[in-house]
Amino acid sequence: MIEKVQLLLQEFEQKQEAGEIETFTVQIFTDSLHIKPEPGLASASQRIDLSTELLLTFEIFLSDTKVIVHNSPEYLTLKSLLNTQGTLERMAQNKTQE
Repeated sequence: MIEKVQLLLQEFEQKQEAGEIETFTVQIFTDSLHIKPEPGLASASQRIDLSTELLLTFEIFLSDTKVIVHNSPEYLTLKSLLNTQGTLERMAQNKTQE
């Protein structure tokens, strides 16, 4: 789940770096994450379902944030949360395999 979100964010980051889009925004809804290029075409937007655990994490750390703009402090927090959650999941998997 986390890897899918990270790959989708990376895809939009690459589009921005290549000049295909000016920037993009991220919105977290009750069941999913939406990424929209800015200025955007609705057809270019992407949506990915999120696990309950990941939604709760975002709700705790980003509760007052309605829209997250690429390269904003909130975006960096989002990326950090994804990296941390991914690391914790890998550690838990390794622990159960021992």
